[in-house]
Amino acid sequence: MDPCIRSATLDEFTELAQSLGLDPARQIAKAGLVPADLAVPDRWIPAAAAARLLEVSAADSGCDDFGLQLSGRRRLAVLGPLSVVLREEPDLRNALLLLIRYEHSYNEAISLELSEADELATMRVWLRFGEPTPTRQALDLAVGGLVGLIRALTGPGWQAQAVHFSHSAPERMDSRRRLLGPRLRFEHEFTGLVFRAGDLDDGNVLADPLMSPYLPQLSTPCHHRATEPWSTRSGSWSRPCSRWGAPRCGRSRTASA
Repeated sequence: MDPCIRSATLDEFTELAQSLGLDPARQIAKAGLVPADLAVPDRWIPAAAAARLLEVSAADSGCDDFGLQLSGRRRLAVLGPLSVVLREEPDLRNALLLLIRYEHSYNEAISLELSEADELATMRVWLRFGEPTPTRQALDLAVGGLVGLIRALTGPGWQAQAVHFSHSAPERMDSRRRLLGPRLRFEHEFTGLVFRAGDLDDGNVLADPLMSPYLPQLSTPCHHRATEPWSTRSGSWSRPCSRWGAPRCGRSRTASA
């Protein structure tokens, strides 16, 4: 089956589209979806259709930073049940490893990898849709969401040493510098973040020490359904995960088919 994502990934799409003068329902239809697909956060929808929705909305609004703008509106809760455990991890390292280990509990199209070398950490992002699909806006959304998550966990002042994109540079850079920082690189060999390895040991500002005894109970469903990693390379982590008992998107869309 083609990869799917939780519809919560597109949280605030309607509001952003309207603010840019778009008809959200029309944009959703252009992407091969229906409004009901975005109405329930836990509904799983085809990842390729979600990527097309971002692309057509960027083109029709004339905003080539549509995906990035959407990332700026995201909340930790878009990750679903995983967010409950993530916010209680003691430091950034453990939080990112959890995000990687259970990446398919919120997005089946994404692959994340964290590596460390020469006092730098690198977080790489890949998207695989199972069919030819434009990725520019989806990658912007993923990278912007990752930066937002790190800032939520460590503090709003966090900055990457460099933010890399495999796609070409946009015409306008102001919103990207505002949301991602000044160190942007385009047409790079990978998409992702490079930052100080020492940041991985930064404490999670959201964590409540009183919750520590309950973490094993909270994470039990995730640990129970986890699969073995696709690949484990020396100094890097890259892991898949089955969803927390959620149905395949093919079945979840019966009401809107």
